[in-house]
Amino acid sequence: MWKRLPSTHPAARPLRGAATAVTGAVFAFVGCGTPRPAVVDQPPSGLISADGRRERLELTGRDRQELLAAMRSVAPGYRITRTPTPAAAIDGRVRWADIPAAARAACREAEIAVVAATANADATAWTFSLRTIEDWPGTLHVERRPPPDHYAATASIGRFPDLPERRVRAEAVLDQLREKLLAYGRKRSWDETEGDAADASITTGSSAASERAAPASPPR
Repeated sequence: MWKRLPSTHPAARPLRGAATAVTGAVFAFVGCGTPRPAVVDQPPSGLISADGRRERLELTGRDRQELLAAMRSVAPGYRITRTPTPAAAIDGRVRWADIPAAARAACREAEIAVVAATANADATAWTFSLRTIEDWPGTLHVERRPPPDHYAATASIGRFPDLPERRVRAEAVLDQLREKLLAYGRKRSWDETEGDAADASITTGSSAASERAAPASPPR
């Protein structure tokens, strides 16, 4: 039968010293190791990191088309291409030669800069590269049409042109283009002015010759 010795007994002193030494060694071993962080900086399972999130938000061409199709479905029937309505209101009042100047004036009114302008080989279509005050890219495309339409214009602003704020800017460009074409149409072209001046000089010369050829009236 075992008998517990009191702590003051001489035989218990070596055991107490050995236990103290073992406990100190354990604490020394634990203290020398690298402590684990209180907060784990790795994302939990099932979440993506910041870099992965950026890569996922970079849309592919297919994703962009699906997104645009979803946006268009919210506003069915919307067309970015516009012909003058009513067409009869501008028939004979616009000139195709005024398209470049009218497009630049229209964009200035809409606070949009024209950074480039190109025409096709037969000059029946103009494409204007645009840049808005918000630094959004844009395009204005104008095609020549037979009367009474005379032209058809297409405008797009930004990488997502179907967003409401982009659509408002594009519609403003188209509205201003129509107004500027009508304003330029009310002004007489340089060729027309030269022709009128030539006709006036001929008429004046003929009148002067007739006056010289007519006999003087006898005095009364």
